[in-house]
Amino acid sequence: MKTSDIVIDVIKTIGKPPYLACGCDPIYEYDNNNHRTDNVIGHKVEIILPDLKYDKFNIKVNNISNPLPNIDNVVEVDFDNLMIGLYIDRLGKIQPYGKANNVHLVENKQNSK
Repeated sequence: MKTSDIVIDVIKTIGKPPYLACGCDPIYEYDNNNHRTDNVIGHKVEIILPDLKYDKFNIKVNNISNPLPNIDNVVEVDFDNLMIGLYIDRLGKIQPYGKANNVHLVENKQNSK
């Protein structure tokens, strides 16, 4: 079994949606010589985890166009097919990662009277 085969319970790890996104940056493709190209292959959405002392966690989304333009502060988001797994970094430490098929803004539903 590889560490990439291990799937962690999302709700127990980062909580229930909606999630608080505070940033969205492009992820670039790298060539065979480990040099970054100009080809965007996805986006990294940074979320804040209030239940974990406001720690931050990154979720990789496969959108090549920016799925969350113009984040000025914090916005509520949810992910499609969100999963969390583990990988071993260059230093040999086990690290968590998140990935999802898509991310979208959560619309505030106010009670209308």
